[in-house]
Amino acid sequence: MEVCIIGAGYFGISAAKTCLDHNLKPFVLNKTSRIGGVWNGLPEQIGVWDSLHTNGSKYLFSYSDHLWPSEDPAYPSVSQVMDYLDSYIQKHHLASCIHHNCEVLHVEKIDNYFLVRWKNHYEIREKIFSYVIVATGKLSKESSQFRNTEKFKGLILKGGFYREPSVLAGKKVVCIGRSFTGCDISLEALKVGAKVTQIYKRKYIYNKRFAKGLPTDFFIYNPSVLRESMKFPLSLSLIEKVNSITIKSHGNPGTLAPEWHISQEEAKNNIFPTVIQSDDYNEAIKNKKITLIKGKAVDLYKDGVVLEDGSKIEADVIVLCMGYETNLDFLSESIKSTIEYKPENKDSALSIYRLVLHPDIPGLAFVGLLMTGAPGRGDLQSEIAIRWFKGILNITEGEMRKGIEDEKKMRNHFGEYPWNYVGHLLLPEYLRILNMKVDIDGIKKKLGYKGPVIPQFLFMNREGQNDLAKKAVEQIKAQYPKL
Repeated sequence: MEVCIIGAGYFGISAAKTCLDHNLKPFVLNKTSRIGGVWNGLPEQIGVWDSLHTNGSKYLFSYSDHLWPSEDPAYPSVSQVMDYLDSYIQKHHLASCIHHNCEVLHVEKIDNYFLVRWKNHYEIREKIFSYVIVATGKLSKESSQFRNTEKFKGLILKGGFYREPSVLAGKKVVCIGRSFTGCDISLEALKVGAKVTQIYKRKYIYNKRFAKGLPTDFFIYNPSVLRESMKFPLSLSLIEKVNSITIKSHGNPGTLAPEWHISQEEAKNNIFPTVIQSDDYNEAIKNKKITLIKGKAVDLYKDGVVLEDGSKIEADVIVLCMGYETNLDFLSESIKSTIEYKPENKDSALSIYRLVLHPDIPGLAFVGLLMTGAPGRGDLQSEIAIRWFKGILNITEGEMRKGIEDEKKMRNHFGEYPWNYVGHLLLPEYLRILNMKVDIDGIKKKLGYKGPVIPQFLFMNREGQNDLAKKAVEQIKAQYPKL
């Protein structure tokens, strides 16, 4: 039985391997000429820039059955990510399942099947499938409210299409946005540009990549996370807890720039987006090398950016780092209606059960819709999808529908930036859905391990998984002896 998988990035590759585990045949439609999704950095699509490194450590940003090379740094580069994905495809003989230069145009449900239509170069093709997994990810369309860009006489660059800093050399650069892309490109521009200005709308909480000499995600996914559970609606007390722990661990943003200070009262009652910031960026902000302007960019003029209060910021280059939307325009209107697809809602574009499925569309699943560092996230989501397809997922329809209603309430309650999920709680939630146990106490005792939950602790019933988990622990302990 074939499963159509749309996308050959990190999650699509995971879905393909999971199909093989269940004796299903993956048929992967990849839009471009190269696997990797955003990681391949091809010029014609949204992707990463040359100098970027992962935001999560390699120990958690791995497949459950495949380790990174021990010589790779804790936060791998773009080329190292691509090497890792290539090695995984080679290991599991997935290359023959992946069809390149196939842009999906339409997916619709017809009776108990799905018609999938795609374009391969100039030829339109279509095929019927029993199952479809959408693995196009969250970063599939850039957000921008500017419509009349021709009035600006300089260069407008979308952050997702930025690759290297030579285009910024000697220029007055204005970056609009303060999330991952905005911070990284502002720092890149600082190396070659004449002046760098960063415009932002709201305060952020930030994480460093390391804390106390260890990768930050080691603390987020420490074994205690397995004893937690997902609860809806999310309470303000939980939000306050997450805010306060992050600020205590990495510092109040106000220590970098006074205007970024987050008071205790603000931490109690507000959801703050979290951004990974490098030490170099933090130093640049602290030393006021990057000009910060709080405001909403609403328009452009011939020499730069117009803010909501009417003030103008001059620029030679404007870099739009205003976030991304989930692009599922290829789904039929019937499917989009059922999942309540709202692409303008950046963090909650559709209403489905735990980001994977909807009971009214059997045979269709989604993976990779949330940016979270949860270990084994791709493998766990794919496993949920395939078990559901096969009718062996032990979750009632009633629970699915209640979960969807909870998500709708959260979407309406938190408005523009809903926080349907605290990312780290997805790990115990997915384990619960799959009825999987992680014997972390046994692992700690047997291996003398004091580190985080890692993907290799999942699927321990798999042949050879115990040996792989031991090897993963040895790799971590060699790098961080106190664990």
